[in-house]
Amino acid sequence: MTKNSREAGFINRNRPKSAFPVRPILFVFFVLLVPAAYALKYFSTFHPEKVENYYSLGVYRTISSAVSSYFRLFPFSCAEIMLYELIILAVFLIAVIIKRLVVGDRRAALRIAAFMLFVLSSMYFLFTVMWGLNYNRLPLEESLHYKTGKPTASELTDALLKETDAINSLCDKVNYDSNGHSYYPGGFKKISANVNDAYLALQKSDENYRKLFSGAIPRPKGILASKLLSYTGIEGIFIPFTCEPNVDTDLPAFVLPFDAAHESAHLKGFAREQEANFVAYLAGISSPDPYFQYSAHMEAYIYLSNALFETDIETLKKVAPLIDKRAVSDFEYYSNYVTAHESTASEISNKVNDTYLKSQGQQGVITYNMFVTLLIEKYRTEK
Repeated sequence: MTKNSREAGFINRNRPKSAFPVRPILFVFFVLLVPAAYALKYFSTFHPEKVENYYSLGVYRTISSAVSSYFRLFPFSCAEIMLYELIILAVFLIAVIIKRLVVGDRRAALRIAAFMLFVLSSMYFLFTVMWGLNYNRLPLEESLHYKTGKPTASELTDALLKETDAINSLCDKVNYDSNGHSYYPGGFKKISANVNDAYLALQKSDENYRKLFSGAIPRPKGILASKLLSYTGIEGIFIPFTCEPNVDTDLPAFVLPFDAAHESAHLKGFAREQEANFVAYLAGISSPDPYFQYSAHMEAYIYLSNALFETDIETLKKVAPLIDKRAVSDFEYYSNYVTAHESTASEISNKVNDTYLKSQGQQGVITYNMFVTLLIEKYRTEK
């Protein structure tokens, strides 16, 4: 358009604005994305075998392998950086909305709010498609051909004794510092590099394991704000948008291999927390690295002793003194660490996590105890 045509008034600068707060195509997506995600989730709850065979072992495995192969190139957690950017952006947009409302520009405020809702709905849809459907895959006990039943006090005792023996045999292979706490030469960076070796060993041990635990190569990332995260009680988090397992590296060292394997289990498509715990245990005890084995057996000991405390405390008092004093030092260090980092934030995050788990069809944080049931069933099959 020439300068003369502009001067001739061919452009109507006072044309009416669209009635939609965002462009029509974005409005359509805003309306459809959340119902579409719910529809997929609803359908998947009735077809766990289809989810297992076509999504978890198919579509998801392809997505996670592709996405994680890119983000593994970065030595830091891209998801963590993106989260901080989103928080800053959200605060800025909310401030702009408030300002627009104060000056009476309701249309602009509505436009920004609608855009934010569109972004949230898009993220929810992507979460469902990229990972969320894994919550409705076949239960792991079915895939492993387990027939789970409530563990007896006798079974808990036998399992705790076996875990005690395993820990005691590993203590001589583990490094301890002058304070009596175990450590891993090379720190979390080396732990992260060795997680995949644990999963490779697990896959080689059984054909069914190879089928279930193949897929994306894990390379867990340390969280930059680990010291702050410790006050929330969260030890790690998997971000499906970048397929990055993230771990709180401020924790006592012996916890880190198990937590890294746990978040990597989510990368492998095991969304349910109790199943991710069990997968992490299987990977840990299969690892050629004694410290990974030590970490897995120590975690199992914690869960089993807590379960026995609730069922037969007198037997627990007899079994507890049998464990190596070096392992006891690690347990005490971990207990003191958790106590020192208890806060209102940890209570809030626990409630948020509980709500999230329930929204995905789980029973809340109590489902973490299902790890014990799976562990006992493993011991049953080995008899």
